Amino acid sequence: MITIKNLLPFTTIAVFAFAGCTSYHNAHQEVSIESACIISNLATDAIVHTEGDCDVQETPCSTFKIALSLMGFDAGILKSEHEPEWPYSETYNAPLEIWQRPHTPQTWMQHSCVWYSRKLTSMLGMEKFKQYVHDFDYGNHDVSGTPKENDGLTKSWLCSSLKISPRQQVAFIRVYAQ
Repeated sequence: MITIKNLLPFTTIAVFAFAGCTSYHNAHQEVSIESACIISNLATDAIVHTEGDCDVQETPCSTFKIALSLMGFDAGILKSEHEPEWPYSETYNAPLEIWQRPHTPQTWMQHSCVWYSRKLTSMLGMEKFKQYVHDFDYGNHDVSGTPKENDGLTKSWLCSSLKISPRQQVAFIRVYAQ
């Protein structure tokens, strides 16, 4: 089984899981989300701190890159922290200047580059992507995306259908940090 420890050159002793943005607006609705935080010591499995309702599922957004990196390395798409380097394409319409350049797995994680995540999931394909989410028991498992948009493969974790609570994120990381 692929694990986070296999991917990271250091030992993680605490897990931080956050949910929510204060509010955001997408084309379909304005949503306000309460924040929540949970801190857990992986060495002892102890919950060190909680704030807010850590059982409410919200969209994972950037924290989903942890699951995506496991998928990418397990599928052989991601080779190392520096491979593959994928070039930027103007078709990505990246809103941030830092995203408008080539990225590697390391810079993808560092800069939370959405187009890199989308390219990775597109290379996995919907069936494999859906299977990983199911096998990881990741949140509500819903990778359908925005209703009537057929965007689950590239947007389900971004203010869309996939939801997970901070407590579930800690459990997910605990399993894959072994």
